[in-house]
Amino acid sequence: MYGLGTLSKKFVNPSCARSFTNQALVTHQKDEMHETIEKLNVKHNVRERTLQEKMEHLMKNHEQQTKCIYQYEEQMN
Repeated sequence: MYGLGTLSKKFVNPSCARSFTNQALVTHQKDEMHETIEKLNVKHNVRERTLQEKMEHLMKNHEQQTKCIYQYEEQMN
């Protein structure tokens, strides 16, 4: 029995091993979630910019059409 305490320190406690494995798994899952969120944010920003560009284009077209209509009406009067 002498030195048993020293020998027991060399072996990992099964509950500690499970805890470490669980922590590693949780950390890995958190990292994956973070990556997924970053990818979704990039997609969102691209779509938002595209939508904004489309809206600006539509607004310019609307303004041009409105001007044309006013000019046409003035010519008719």
